[in-house]
Amino acid sequence: EPAVDALEAAIRARLGAARADRLLLATAAQVSATLAPAGCIARLANCLGEVSDTVYAAGPIDVVLGGGALTLPDDPGAYFLVFGVNHEAAGLATYSNVVVTHWAKRAGVAAFESPAMVGSADAYLPDHPDRDRLFVVKVARRCAGAPYCLELPTTFPGVPLDQTLAFLFRAYLAPGAAVAPDPAALVTERVLHVTP
Repeated sequence: EPAVDALEAAIRARLGAARADRLLLATAAQVSATLAPAGCIARLANCLGEVSDTVYAAGPIDVVLGGGALTLPDDPGAYFLVFGVNHEAAGLATYSNVVVTHWAKRAGVAAFESPAMVGSADAYLPDHPDRDRLFVVKVARRCAGAPYCLELPTTFPGVPLDQTLAFLFRAYLAPGAAVAPDPAALVTERVLHVTP
């Protein structure tokens, strides 16, 4: 967590006076407690597609709970910076990713996967000993070839300007195990909503 704090400080320093609001996310422990896949499977209930090999963090919380909206306008000064621990590089998961989701359709429309995360934090923390276990990705309407940027179109398979989006963070299979990593061991990812 101190490394993620240092990464956020470096990102904010680079942003300068730009407005950057941190979104409130549900941690993997909170999502796991809500979905409770082990109990759900044991009861043979509708598990909403959940199984015990993956844990998720998600947000923003108000969107996930059904009361909020989060949109991305067609403005180059508005974007999201998503960052945190690459759980695969940290040895806690076999694979991890960030997924931008068209919330009304519950459809993932863009993903940043753990192998691609390597090196993405270097520009912010070039000398930090944990930089190889961290990631940063920008989510914008247009990336113009920028590295570590997910372009979010307004047409399929994107999210229209007036539609809500959300972020899902997945950690899949603890190394050497047939189950997900311990949700309590994962540092929750962070999202800054940058606006002009």
